[in-house]
Amino acid sequence: MIDEWCFYIDYSTSYVASRLNSALPGDDTFNNNSPPVLPEPAWGHAGDWAAKADRLRIPRMKTPTEGHVAWWSRADAPAYGRVGIVEQVELAGDGSVYSVTVSTMIDHRVVVEIHTCAPTSDGLQCGNIGAFFDIVGYYRDLER
Repeated sequence: MIDEWCFYIDYSTSYVASRLNSALPGDDTFNNNSPPVLPEPAWGHAGDWAAKADRLRIPRMKTPTEGHVAWWSRADAPAYGRVGIVEQVELAGDGSVYSVTVSTMIDHRVVVEIHTCAPTSDGLQCGNIGAFFDIVGYYRDLER
């Protein structure tokens, strides 16, 4: 079944769409059928989200914060990928990011995971999360 944002119910994309829309003003701001820049393709499966964000020039965040979208590549998740929401960021004593807590949907239920982070030349590597995106910030900027 399809939800009101045109994502499959009980999958991570539907869960994240619900969370993104609750953080944005108005209804149905973020959905699979109405990308903000036409004729861009829809967001699609979670595995497609990084390419879509890149096409829209939504930057990959080097330091995640609460509310950012976490994205797993298809190699590190089910064949259709996975996305989640950063719920909490824990800092180390020196102020660097030590871990992120992410909520997502796996096997039709909400799951909360904690991923330890390590600095890399490109930013952070937090477990098997491939990237972080500020999709809410992007949509808020479009409304201005």
